[in-house]
This record gives sequence, C-alpha cells and structure tokens, in this order.
Amino acid sequence: EMLTFSENGPHNIVVADAAGHTADISTYDVVQSNGVIMVVDKVLMPK
Repeated sequence: EMLTFSENGPHNIVVADAAGHTADISTYDVVQSNGVIMVVDKVLMPK
C-alpha cells in the first residue's frame, strides 16, 4: 500500500495512506547508532 508524505510548513510532516487516513510525524531525525527514528502519532494499517 502506498504512503504519501507531505510537508505542511517547517517541521510539520503528514503521512497519508491510500484510504485517506493521516498521521503526523511528531518527532523526527533522532539519530541512533543503528539508524534514524521518526515518531508517528497514529498507526496506519494496510488493507
């Protein structure tokens, strides 16, 4: 399932799934030793 990312201003990124459900990325670019963390405020489930 396709996810769409859109930027609604500085530091305001929204993720939308194919059904139109949206979630905000509340914390992003937290660098850890094994990757980068992005915190999403909702769970988007596939069909």
